Amino acid sequence: MFPLTFSWVAPTEGRLIPPLATDGVRVFAAAQGQGVRAFDPGTGAIVWRDPEREGALSATPGALYLREPDGLVWRLDPTNGAPLWSAHTGVAGELPPALVAGRLVVAGEGVAALDPGSGRSLWEADAGSSVAPPAGGAACVLLSEADGSLRCRNPASGTEIWRRRFDTPLRAAPVLDDSGRVLVGTADRQFVALRARDGKQLWRWKLGADVDGAPVVVGDEVVFASFENVLWSLRRGSGNLAWREGLPTRPLEGPRLLGPALIVATRENQVLGFDARSGRRLGQMELEAELQAAPIVVADLLVVGLRDRTVAALAMNQRPLESELSTPERGTRP
Repeated sequence: MFPLTFSWVAPTEGRLIPPLATDGVRVFAAAQGQGVRAFDPGTGAIVWRDPEREGALSATPGALYLREPDGLVWRLDPTNGAPLWSAHTGVAGELPPALVAGRLVVAGEGVAALDPGSGRSLWEADAGSSVAPPAGGAACVLLSEADGSLRCRNPASGTEIWRRRFDTPLRAAPVLDDSGRVLVGTADRQFVALRARDGKQLWRWKLGADVDGAPVVVGDEVVFASFENVLWSLRRGSGNLAWREGLPTRPLEGPRLLGPALIVATRENQVLGFDARSGRRLGQMELEAELQAAPIVVADLLVVGLRDRTVAALAMNQRPLESELSTPERGTRP
């Protein structure tokens, strides 16, 4: 899939507000003082622009949501940017809203859940300050809080089911897998699996540095990047090492899946590709500016936000460069 090539570059005219978002048809970006823009992923042309609203974006097929810092949430029509509803949650913060178990969850100084179709309030809770976007699924809404707590709340009512306390606040959003495991990297040098129904620890892998990005599930493995400049893949059931591969510098966020490949962006200007099953390195690309927003996948494109106030789409080469392939380090849990 490497080398990647530029498909298009489009200016935002303001500093990007991470993250980028997509409904699978368009790319959305918010920029300070410039509002929201929707781009055609095929050409980079502006489909529509809303200069009045700006904030953290999230999107699902057929829906675009914007969360302002004071807790005002908008649902916008992704085809033209028209507002469909707005709701005052009273939850201040800058994290994007997240669709969890059919509810739009807004976390920050407290937490609230809205009906995504109408904006009607479903529940709210006076919780601690969240430091990572909401995550989870039907078993629970997972919230990472500033006091080091990972809290599981009932998606229907918002009541607390369990809470697990870590020594330092989590900076990475957890993942709830299809086997009832909560998988999360911590800021105190470990990666853990917890049982979703009660928060009991199932296994732990010790690391040499913190984890700052969400993991991704690949088959029976979970893949994540740590600040020791390593991409790790562990067996979800046992915590045993499947493979690991070095990174040239610190990762910007967790890996992204792009077809059969894992994409990792660094805090500088590099985008790297790895085989999702084996960890074999497929290649890397250096961009002309540092990354401001982590990559998102739109069809067969990788779209990135850069610190030079542009959004760029990168297209895959269909033939991997054999000269750039490397053999990952494999092993079992020590």
